[in-house]
Amino acid sequence: MDQCDPDRVMETLKEGNKRYVRSGAFSGDVSHMTRVRAADEGQRPFAAVVSCSDSRVIPEAIFSAGIGDLFVIRSAGNVVDGCTLGSLEYAVGHMGVRVVVMGHTRCGAIAEALKGLHEGHSIEIIDSIRACIGDEKDPVEASKLNVLNSVRLISEDLSERHDIVVAGAIYDVRDGTVEFLEDQSPSS
Repeated sequence: MDQCDPDRVMETLKEGNKRYVRSGAFSGDVSHMTRVRAADEGQRPFAAVVSCSDSRVIPEAIFSAGIGDLFVIRSAGNVVDGCTLGSLEYAVGHMGVRVVVMGHTRCGAIAEALKGLHEGHSIEIIDSIRACIGDEKDPVEASKLNVLNSVRLISEDLSERHDIVVAGAIYDVRDGTVEFLEDQSPSS
C-alpha cells in the first residue's frame, strides 16, 4: 500500500471495517508467512490508531488488519499524553503513517467524566476529558469532542516537525461500524 496517500489509507480502513461488520469475524492476515516477513523485514504499518483501552475495542479486528498493518496506541478514553505523542512521533517520523484517533460508544472513561467521578490515578484521565467536553451531556457527542480534542493535540504537536494527517473516528461497540469524523488536521 502507498503509505503516502492519505486517501488510500482511509479507504483501506473503511473497507476493512465494512468486511468486519459483514463477516463478524477478524479477517486480518496473521499467517506464519506474514509473521516471518514482518520479523525479517520490519514493520510497515499504513496507519497509527490511537484508541481506548476498552476490551471491546480491538483496532486490528475492527479494520480487518493483520500483522504489521497498524501501529496501535491504547489508553483509557483514548487520552493523548506525552507517551502517546512520543509513540506517534516515531510512527509518523519513521514509518510515514496516517493517524486515526478512534473513540467509541459506551466508553467508561467518558461516562465517568460525565458523572464527574474519579479517584486515584484516573483523575488525570477524567480531568483531561472533562476539560474538552465542557457542559456536553450526551455520551456520544462527548466522545466525539474528546476525539476531536485528541486530533487537535496531535496535529498541533507533531505538525511542526512532520507532514501529518490526523483523522477522528467513533466506533460503535454494538454494531461494529466506524464513523469517521471530519478531518481536522492542518494537512487536509
